[in-house]
Amino acid sequence: MSPSTATTAAIPSHVPPHLVRDIDVYNIEVGEDPQRDFAEKFRDEPDLFYIPRTVKDPQWGNWVVTRRADIQRIMQDTEHFTTRGISGFDRAFGGDEWLAYPLEADPPLHGHFRTILNPLFSPMRIKALESSVREYTIGVIESYKAKGEADFAEIARKLPAGLFSHFLGLKIDETMEVMSNVRLILHSGYEPETRKRGIEWLMNFERELLERRAREGGDDLITLMLQARIDGRPLTDKEMFGLFFFFLLAGLDTVASATVLHFRHLALDTPLRRRLGADPTLIPVAIEELLRRYSQIVTNRFVAQDTELHGVTLRKGDNIILALPLANLDPTAVTDPLSVDLGRPANPHIAFGTGPHRCIGSNIARQQLKITYEEWLKRIPEFRLTPGAKVQAICSEAIVLANLPMSWDIPSGAA
Repeated sequence: MSPSTATTAAIPSHVPPHLVRDIDVYNIEVGEDPQRDFAEKFRDEPDLFYIPRTVKDPQWGNWVVTRRADIQRIMQDTEHFTTRGISGFDRAFGGDEWLAYPLEADPPLHGHFRTILNPLFSPMRIKALESSVREYTIGVIESYKAKGEADFAEIARKLPAGLFSHFLGLKIDETMEVMSNVRLILHSGYEPETRKRGIEWLMNFERELLERRAREGGDDLITLMLQARIDGRPLTDKEMFGLFFFFLLAGLDTVASATVLHFRHLALDTPLRRRLGADPTLIPVAIEELLRRYSQIVTNRFVAQDTELHGVTLRKGDNIILALPLANLDPTAVTDPLSVDLGRPANPHIAFGTGPHRCIGSNIARQQLKITYEEWLKRIPEFRLTPGAKVQAICSEAIVLANLPMSWDIPSGAA
């Protein structure tokens, strides 16, 4: 069923009629500041309401919560809420169930898959990677510096490729091809054939990598999967693909998309940009504030057993949508949430989620962002949005910018 012909699911009897709204969370019209526009759409809605359909899963309705306290509670409560099957990627592919691990595993199985990934994200390994990530990042920036203009989204997609090439044991051009297919899945507007094409490509590529590592060995994700054991048994083919698939979708695209959103803000906010250039020690604080202000992810949970929220009964099997941009722009939790303020006394954002499924790669993402800020501001301190250029935003399970035409002053001596 294509999005254009999707039907609206019947509203269950336990849903109070006064809480039903005609809103598709995954298909909201947003502009150049998509997080602001997304939050504005829900400004006058109740803390909990029900929508009959979405373009992602038109076959059922969904609860939506709008307050950070509720979103945090649900993400932390694995007794009443489950992640199993939330992504819908297997449904998009044809219904043969496979799950994106560790995201779609509840404790205690979730812990087994996190343990497999832990060696990739150890503090020692992250620290050891810093010099090579910095060298690669400088190379990308230098390759664009003399041009004076570019689509910054193109640059941002290249920046994490060096890091993830290391994690996957790939060449840069292979990683870039992987990213292109990840984008087919995440930013296709839920067009079934496009998503299926991206998933099939990743499946075939993973099979090739498994054969390559079985012959050659390595020190990467694929090697860890081949060596992993859960209760003494090796991973199944579906488990390996689910782990591989999640690693790509949760890491490659989100880091690049965050970079685009942050640099749009820096291009517009000249005082902040110059302040960070003059005092790079403020960059980590700025990153946290911009992660809050420009959170991307719209995730969900299924109700695992009947429970109550705001006096309303949620039934087992109900789907509940958790939009991190709403959590981090919640005016009941953050004073003046749309402003970017490096002097906030506290910034307990949940841009990386919370609870057992909090992003395992958050420190790697922070490292990549910090290096990008430092090296870009050092080399290209004055930049702006290209006058007259149109910026396109995408609202789906990730609220992102598809492009960012940017121009800058060419530093003297740039060749």
